[in-house]
Formats: sequence, C-alpha cells, structure tokens
Amino acid sequence: MATRRPARRRGRHRPGTSIAGDLSPLLFSNPLRLALGFALATAFAWLFLSLWRRDRAQPALGLWGAAHAVWAAAALLFAAEALLPPPLGITLGNLAVALGYGLVWAGARRFAGRPARPVAVAAGLLAWTLLTLIPGFAAQLPTRVLAISIIVVAYDCATALVFRRGMRQQRLASHFTVIFLLLAHGLTFALRGALVLPALLPQAGLPLVQAPATVAILHILSLAFTAALTVALVALSQEQAALTAHAVLAAARDAAAAASAGKSRFLARMSHELRTPLNGVLGIAEALARDPGLGPRQREQAATLERAGRHLLAIVNDALDLARVEAGRLALAPAPVRLRRLLEEALELIQPAAAAKRIRLRLDLDPGLPEGVLADSLRLRQVLLNLLGNAVESTPEHGRVLLCAAPAGPGLLRLAVEDSGPGIPEALRPRLFDEFAQGPQSEVGAGLGLAISAALARAMGGSLDHAPGPGGQGSRFALTVPLAEAAPPPAPPAAPAPELPRPLRLLVVDDARVNREVVRALLRPEGHLVEEAASGGDAIAALRRGPLPDLVLMDLNMPGMDGLEATAAIRALDGPARRVPIIALTGDAMPEAVAAGRAAGMDGHLTKPLQRALLLAELARLAPSA
Repeated sequence: MATRRPARRRGRHRPGTSIAGDLSPLLFSNPLRLALGFALATAFAWLFLSLWRRDRAQPALGLWGAAHAVWAAAALLFAAEALLPPPLGITLGNLAVALGYGLVWAGARRFAGRPARPVAVAAGLLAWTLLTLIPGFAAQLPTRVLAISIIVVAYDCATALVFRRGMRQQRLASHFTVIFLLLAHGLTFALRGALVLPALLPQAGLPLVQAPATVAILHILSLAFTAALTVALVALSQEQAALTAHAVLAAARDAAAAASAGKSRFLARMSHELRTPLNGVLGIAEALARDPGLGPRQREQAATLERAGRHLLAIVNDALDLARVEAGRLALAPAPVRLRRLLEEALELIQPAAAAKRIRLRLDLDPGLPEGVLADSLRLRQVLLNLLGNAVESTPEHGRVLLCAAPAGPGLLRLAVEDSGPGIPEALRPRLFDEFAQGPQSEVGAGLGLAISAALARAMGGSLDHAPGPGGQGSRFALTVPLAEAAPPPAPPAAPAPELPRPLRLLVVDDARVNREVVRALLRPEGHLVEEAASGGDAIAALRRGPLPDLVLMDLNMPGMDGLEATAAIRALDGPARRVPIIALTGDAMPEAVAAGRAAGMDGHLTKPLQRALLLAELARLAPSA
C-alpha cells in the first residue's frame, strides 16, 4: 500500500486579504529592500541639499533634496508599521510618498523658471487623505496599492511634461534622459497597480498574479530608476549652472568691452580737449620766444611759459598712457633694436638735467648682452626715461646715477637704475607703483611715472621691482623683460636738416581760431602764406575757388563735416585739387586716429600741441618741389 504524503500545511486566510501576503512587498515590508530604499533616499537628500547650499540660485535642488528626505521618512514609517496602530504606518508612509513626488514636480517647475503651485504640490497628499476617509479603504491592501500607484504615475507624467515644455526654452543634453527615466519609473508603478486589478475586479476574469518575485523586481526597478533619475537631475542642474555661468561671463565680457570702448572714446575726447588749449599756449609761447621784436626778458619769460606747458603736456601724456594701458588699448610694436645705442640715447636725453645738478651718469653693460634685441624701443625708452628722471630728481647735487644692463636668464634682460639719493620711505613702498604716489622729495610731476612704467613692464610681459640701493643707500629700480635676441638693424644715415624749397601757401582748416593763429604765428616769420578755413565745407569751397594751396593742415574733430569727411570729399574732386597733400593736425593722439586719417587719404599726421620743428619737417617732406 502506497504511503501517502502528508498534506502541506496551509495558512489560514482572512476574508478580503487572500493575496495580502503576496502583495506585501509593494508596501516595502521586505527589510532588505526597505533598508536599501532608506539608504538611497537619505544619500540623495544629502547630495541635493549639499548642492543647493553651494548654489542657492537653483531652488530646484532644494526641492528635490526635500523630496528625498520625505521619502526617507516614509521608509521609516513603513518600517514602524508593526509598532503603530494599523494602518497608521502605511497611511502616513503613503502620505509622505505622495508629498515627495509633489516636491519633485515643484522642483521641475522651478528648474524651468516657473512658479511651483502649492495646491498642485499637495494634490496627491490631499487625494490620499480623502481616500482614507472612505470606509474600508485603509483596510484593503489592493485599493491602497492602486491609489498610490495612480498618484505616482500622475506626478511622473506631469513632471516629464514640465521638462518637455522647458526644452522649448532651453534644451540641455540631459533633458531626454530625465524624461525617459521619469516615464520608466512611472511605468513600474503602473505595473504595480495592474497586479492588484484581479483582486479588485474578480468579475472581469483577469488572471491573478501572485508571484512575489514579480513584485520584488518591480520594486528594485523603481529604486534603480529613482537612482538613475537622481544622477540625471544632478547632471541637468550642472548643465544649467554652466550655461548660466557662461551667460554671466558673456554679459561681463560684453560689459567690459562696452566699458573699454567707452574708455577709448573718453580718451580720444580728453586727448582732443586737453591738447587743443595746450596747442594755443605752447604754440604762441614758442612763437614769442623766437620773436626778435621782443626784449631778452620777454623772450625768456615766453621760454619759461613754454617749458611749463611742455611739463603739463608730459603729465597729460602720462595720464593718457596709463588709461590706455588699463583699457588694453596699448599696442606694442617690437622691432630689431641696437640695445647699447638705445641705452646711450636714454642717458643722453637725461644728461642736461643731470648736468644741472652735477650728477655723474654712468652706463654699466654686461659683456654677455646681445648686440640686438627685439623690442618696442619707444615704450622701453619711456620706462628708462621715467626711471632715470626720477633718479636724477631725487639725487642731491654731486650724486651719482647708474644704469646697469645684464642678462637675467634665457631670453630675459634686466635693466636697473641706481641712485645715491635718500631712498624711498618705508611707508611709501607698499604703494610705490600706484597712481599719484609721490615721495616727500618730489616737487614736480603727478606721481604717474612709476605707475605707467610698471604698467608698461606688464604690457611687455615683464615686471618692475624696487629695492634699496647698495649698502642701503638710495634706490634701485629693476626692469625685467623678455627680449629675444635679434640681428641689429643697420645704422640709419644722417638725416639732413629739413629745408623748404620756397615759401609755401598753406590752408589751415580748424574750427578753433586759436589753433589757426598758432600755425600762422609759427610759419609767418618763415615767409609762408597761411590761409584759414573754419570748417570742412569752407575748405572744399576754398579749393574749388582757388588758387590751390601747396598743403592743407586739417583738423579731424570739427562740427558738421569733420576732417575725415572733408578729406574724402577732397580726394573725390576733379583736377589738381584732389592731389593736394593733406596733413592731419589734431589733438587726438590715439593710434586709431592716425589709421583713420591714412584710410581717408591723408598724407601725414601731426599731434597738438604743435611743435615748430616737427611742423617744418613735415612740410619739407610733403611740399611740392616746384
């Protein structure tokens, strides 16, 4: 007789809860999955909130961090189900779940730059609360599972829609990934809800799925999609932050460019406004100093006036140079230079001031110096003259000033100026290279020389430093600049003194009467005939009327038709008038003004205040020979 197997012991079932054991994983009752969900929610909450603390300009990060914090609390409530009166733990946990997804939706709205609506945020929480008021709802597991699934799916779809609309305004690389993960996460909850439909609709004949493995897989998938969504949201926020930072930098760049353009216009205007009255002062003073009709005392007074005006001009040039360097408008023009000759010329220029105080000037050259270097000789000489001028000024009579030159490394040159003066006071040293910083022994100047020298050194890729002189006496300023060795240029032939073949007929075009009088005062003693025009239109009319002048001196900045427009109109005339040489005579010393004059058809450029020697040299260069 065959042995019967003992019947498998079956558990007792209560009415209405026959599938509760199989659906319990949907409520996070599995300790391992519950612990995993709590750990992930806590870690992600910390991540989002940390990012939000560093970047408060992205409120979405704070809302997403709060959502994960609420989900972590929900996991604790689910875990405390056995300790709370049923079904309080499940009810409060699902309330927290619904609120968390509402916060995710609110974060998406804020990310897209739209306001978060509190009613919509709490809609899922309110819906769940109202459902719990239905008699028997809280006691039925399938209804709870279906309700929370519908709430989560609705929030996932609504959040995906917010991101999809946000792409129309600002498309980011992670947008599609976020939308896909939201929909995939919603799909896992939709499948959870589908699992309980057979229990809710037994008359529909739907197959009952009681495999715990299916529920566990859906739960793990939802956790995986949540983790992936967190990473995608972080990436999305970083992409938006990068774009915002780029926009801020672009705005700052545009503002800096506008400020630089405004400063350039200001410099051009100030150059013109300052040089125009200086032209009258210096021009008339120079003419008076050469006027034989005046007595020696009057000529000496005129020469003093001219020297004071030249000093004022030097201060104006210093201020404009400093502003040009700060505006980034200083263009260097490196070319092969004979280094020794450049240093000797700097000493020659400062020699008269040193001789007046019986100061010994000395040049100390290292034998290893190259004969030729690639440098902007104008700017390098400007720095040297500033340093030498300060040294001579601060050194007492019978003192010494030394200019040293030596290699400072491969491709580096160090030029040092030492003096035997009182040195720089300790209190002044920290701001020595600031604008308007002057020592107590300075009686002239505006305190701009060292600031400009330091700025020029930086523009040349070098530096300017100060240290006490040998033995602590005097000062030592060292200029270190990168200067590549180059073949020295050939020595230029001696230039003959400019000579004019005959008295010239000149047309001076300037809206300022004083500027026209300066040219007349400088050239009339030489026998030249000077005619005047107060505007560009008057100049064109004078050329058409005749007789033609030998040269035209044209101001650039005039009301109505300016000098550039007048020059272009002259070049468009018929006959010999279109070929008359035109020299720009302007207070605008900016390089852009020189280039604009050349482009308009001008043949030369003279800057106010006008110097008689430079004017005669330019006339000799361009005057017709016949």
